[in-house]
Amino acid sequence: MTAVLYSFCQGLQLGMYTITVSSILDNTISSEHTKALVERDIKLYFEGMRANYLNLLLISPLYYVFVYLFLLNNLKEGFYLLDYISLLLIHNVGYYAIHKMMHKIPQLKGFHNFHHLFIDVIPSNGNAVSLMEFNLAYISPFIGGIYLISPNNDTLKSAIMTISFLNTFIHCPNFADLELPDIIVSPAKHINHHKKCTMETYAAPLLNIDYIVNETQKIFDSFVQDYNFVDIVEKLELQLKNQKEEDSDINILKPGDSIQEDIERKIDEFLLKRQSAIFEDDEEQIEERNDKVEVEETEDENEKIEDNENVEVAEKEDDDEMVDREEEVIENKGEQAKKED
Repeated sequence: MTAVLYSFCQGLQLGMYTITVSSILDNTISSEHTKALVERDIKLYFEGMRANYLNLLLISPLYYVFVYLFLLNNLKEGFYLLDYISLLLIHNVGYYAIHKMMHKIPQLKGFHNFHHLFIDVIPSNGNAVSLMEFNLAYISPFIGGIYLISPNNDTLKSAIMTISFLNTFIHCPNFADLELPDIIVSPAKHINHHKKCTMETYAAPLLNIDYIVNETQKIFDSFVQDYNFVDIVEKLELQLKNQKEEDSDINILKPGDSIQEDIERKIDEFLLKRQSAIFEDDEEQIEERNDKVEVEETEDENEKIEDNENVEVAEKEDDDEMVDREEEVIENKGEQAKKED
């Protein structure tokens, strides 16, 4: 019972923190915008405040009891920066996805319509959402992140306070002229989303997921355009023709979902041609090797014949020389016999 009461008070403190920050901004730097909303539609203003109190002072503390008892890692102490950053990232991605679905799926639009009744927003409108939207878009991304990361109490409270402050910040019209990097959600972009209900600004409250998705798509489209697979196939075919030895591996990029079927067909044709080319090269190499062997054998035979001929000529010359010597000896003997007579 003590843990339940303690965790409920922890969640209540977080809700009071958010209401305090938004109320201060409503009645100080955004007081003119708050006054204009009250004069224009005081009923809508009080409905927004009622949603704030219900979501932050009742629903949030009840969820915090569940999280504290079943999901938090209470054995860890202190602040964990990595867990903190991970919670922020998961919440940003989760909110972006659910917010986008609430604009795209007709069955979910009704849950989000109340929030878009506030065209000229004030800071407290950040949590002026329906009960279903608060559960789906605000609470469930945190539950998912807590389940995956299992942070401790201090780290979770820091992440919730950061998200709550940023959500209030992007609904403050006095910061609309503040220039921020494109990767960060600016008050101007979110306020414009309320005024025009633009379809390209679903991200909140920190990372501009819309910008990240669009830039990633541009990079992918540029890659496909600059390195289309038809050119790759042609370059590889040319390389095969000029390459005598096929020892290196040639990597072919795998086609993505956006590659047309005819490119896939050409890649298949290329692979078939490549295999045929390798077989042709092997046959040519074998034929060249056989021709070379035949030429060498013919040269060896010619050398043998020439050597035999040289031997026969040498033997004949030796025989002639011996005959001449014998004749000379006979003549000498005849001359000596005459002298003796």
